[in-house]
Amino acid sequence: MKSHSDKNTKQPKLRFPGFTEEWQEKRLGEIGKITTGSTPSTFVEKYYNGEYLFVSPFDISDKKYIFTTQKTLTEEGFKKTRNIKKCSVLFVCIGSTIGKIAVAGTDLATNQQINAITCEHEAQNEFVYYSLLKKADQIKLMAGEQAVPIINKSNFETVKLPMTSPAEQKKISEFLSDIDTKIEKLTRKKELTEQYKKGAMQKIFSQKIRFKDDNGKNYPDWQEKRLGEVATIKRGASSQYLKYVNNSSEGVRLIRITDFLESEPVFIKESLELDRFKLKKDDILIAGTGATAGITFKVPDKFIGMVYSYNVPQITPVSCDPNYLIQFLKSDSISKQQEGLFTGNAQHFLDIKAISNLKLPLQCA
Repeated sequence: MKSHSDKNTKQPKLRFPGFTEEWQEKRLGEIGKITTGSTPSTFVEKYYNGEYLFVSPFDISDKKYIFTTQKTLTEEGFKKTRNIKKCSVLFVCIGSTIGKIAVAGTDLATNQQINAITCEHEAQNEFVYYSLLKKADQIKLMAGEQAVPIINKSNFETVKLPMTSPAEQKKISEFLSDIDTKIEKLTRKKELTEQYKKGAMQKIFSQKIRFKDDNGKNYPDWQEKRLGEVATIKRGASSQYLKYVNNSSEGVRLIRITDFLESEPVFIKESLELDRFKLKKDDILIAGTGATAGITFKVPDKFIGMVYSYNVPQITPVSCDPNYLIQFLKSDSISKQQEGLFTGNAQHFLDIKAISNLKLPLQCA
């Protein structure tokens, strides 16, 4: 690849050798035919559970091609839709998942939340897919702020993409596809490794697998203890301690369970009374309420010294190895115990007593 830095041209900064043609911006409506999906009547049973794919936003993940869908259509149902050709690019234009993108792996149909681009006029479908993938966040802004975000077909057709010759489009698409293939292989390897780890954890914590010490002798038999016997457990700072500020330079970060899920950070005013709620090395946090109740996280170094919130109890190992403890708290054994400890009808809730009574087979240090 060669690098270009002339800002006055429409050429990209990085190009494959042999391509010098200036790129041009074209509207999606010029690049191909745009088709908004439709849904056959759900009251007619004979339209569903057939051999034709019926794509909804739920079916679009991080995989490029769509080969399976949650719902399918019969031939009669398929005839009631706006049929989408194989290799068309699918783009979600309605709802909270605007911007999800995929490519049709076969002739199929979509619901009305999806616009399909069937490429024409020398446009390459995979090139358009990668171009839209890069521009997805910018396109989302076209929906504006409304109860049900939507980008209508006429507005979607005006979206501009940089285009070049078919030969260069193909070269770029092949290069990016090779990277996708490598990512898929690594992802599959990761999934298989995680499955192996899960199986190993089940056997280790049920003591079907036992390790030996450095002298080749068996370790002593395990003992069952309550979590409260080997760790201290306490709730974080409640609202009476929290005074919110605008940015990090004015206070200390408040850690919530959503912070482990990449949410926007919140900062509170620093004070001496917050010292007892500050996180330390080897601390473990457990979600105490809501849909994530029971999920545990070992506190990363970047969160040490920060304050944790009331609904995220802190577990501090006292007489057991912290690395062992976090692994066991993530195991199926603990998950099964937690199911019987949840209280509250509207949402799951784990109180301190319930967390303290969780049973662990271990050898204390």
